[in-house]
Amino acid sequence: PPILILSITNDCNLNCSGCYNKSFHEYNAKELDDEKLWSLAEEAKELGVSFFVIAGGEPLLRPVILDIMKKYPEIIFLVFTNGTLIDNAMISRFQKQKNVVPLISLEGNQEETDQRRGQGTFDQLQKTITRMKKLNIFFGLSLTLARNNFSTITANDFIRKCASLGCKFFLFLEYTPTQEGTDDWVLTPDQRSQVSRMMQEYRIK
Repeated sequence: PPILILSITNDCNLNCSGCYNKSFHEYNAKELDDEKLWSLAEEAKELGVSFFVIAGGEPLLRPVILDIMKKYPEIIFLVFTNGTLIDNAMISRFQKQKNVVPLISLEGNQEETDQRRGQGTFDQLQKTITRMKKLNIFFGLSLTLARNNFSTITANDFIRKCASLGCKFFLFLEYTPTQEGTDDWVLTPDQRSQVSRMMQEYRIK
């Protein structure tokens, strides 16, 4: 198989509202240990896997993954992360380990992001993204389409701004309600009907 998707922890340093992972997974201390993660990476390489998708929880809570990614430079590692644990030392590692591609989650501008992910998250991520751009780190943004932020994150000005900050690719995800009280986050039929057309237009641009 060319791609391996690996969720390496259910833990997270944030407590985002409407979290998909926490709605399905209770805390489990018996996660895969570091030795098993190393062996999985080696087995995947032997099988011919060339692309890892690393997820969580927050995968950067498991520092061993950075060492694993360093050992296998021939494999691309796409890392889903909330971005709040990315410090200068980690950015320096990203600069040297070109096979690591951070995919940072945003909910839109400051209001939308802080409302879901916690006060101050947006400003912290802006500083991180700015540092990564200066060092020419290849990174992307994961944007969850919900009813309240749809007009923000699909706007041309927002996409253009993110691109100017150094973002090289976007992953748009449609919010799926997994917690009570979040049914009204789901896209309206009219919003959903616009998505395909918008994606085609942005690919052309």
